[in-house]
Amino acid sequence: MPKKIKKKSNIWMKKFKILSDFEKSQIVAYKGCGLSNRAIGLKLGRHHSSIGSFLKKYKSSGEFQRKEGTGKKKNDWHKFW
Repeated sequence: MPKKIKKKSNIWMKKFKILSDFEKSQIVAYKGCGLSNRAIGLKLGRHHSSIGSFLKKYKSSGEFQRKEGTGKKKNDWHKFW
């Protein structure tokens, strides 16, 4: 589970880094060599559940890349300040 940091306004925010394409390819290669999710996580410095979540998505889609149009939408409110 990602670490949480507390903001001044008592809102909890998640703190995590998205897996890079290089890390994703390493995960697939290590898994192909027979390493466990925990062993892969230790090698990459990631939590074993992050490895498992990625492999679950990879097995269903067979792709590393995110789908086009996924993710948080950008707000244009900052342009007016």
